[in-house]
Amino acid sequence: MMIRHVVEALQAGTPQARQAVGNLRHLIVDEYQDVNPAQEALISQLHALGARLFVVGDDDQAIYSWRGADVSNILDFQQRFPGAARHNLPKNFRSTPAIVAAADSFIAAELGARRLTKNPQADPPTGLMIS
Repeated sequence: MMIRHVVEALQAGTPQARQAVGNLRHLIVDEYQDVNPAQEALISQLHALGARLFVVGDDDQAIYSWRGADVSNILDFQQRFPGAARHNLPKNFRSTPAIVAAADSFIAAELGARRLTKNPQADPPTGLMIS
């Protein structure tokens, strides 16, 4: 409810709300795939008021739909924010090639064509021979 009140105040042009965010120049959002509609409205409003936006997220890791998160926020990000650059980080430093391949295959089958393409690659741990 607090976020909704801030969004409404910003949309209405309330001087106190505008003053509160007036110096905001950069907005970083982590786990963007789990943003709910109220949070997305606030992010969009702050961006509209001039804040540069940087988001980090992975549609494969969207786990908060039960509390209103909408994975389409990240899936449609570039359409809503034209000119946004997308940078993939395909290297997985935590898992073996077999685990990365199995996880990617499973998620692709579960999420289908709407999923963002990633082509993940495993980085074999140093000192181990994996063939």
